[in-house]
Amino acid sequence: PEVLKNTKEIQEIIDSAIENEAPIEELKKIRDKIKNLRKTGLESGGEFSVGNLTFKKLRHTGYIKKLYDYKAYIQDKELSLESFSSFAKRNNLFSL
Repeated sequence: PEVLKNTKEIQEIIDSAIENEAPIEELKKIRDKIKNLRKTGLESGGEFSVGNLTFKKLRHTGYIKKLYDYKAYIQDKELSLESFSSFAKRNNLFSL
């Protein structure tokens, strides 16, 4: 039951972050939380620890991919030509 509880909690955090268009920093915090959960689980309880099983459940349900895909989308959006153009206009780079 603890694995399912943890999994559901993290799934809701990921869904909320995506729905609210969270910034990259918040997505990285979620990623780090998942990594630490797995790492500490493996160190303390091994392969069948709650942390590792939660990670595996998140991976199996596609939530880790969902988080990484959304993070990539945000990064692409930030690095797009359109974003650069608006940055350049705000900083008078076209007048050089």
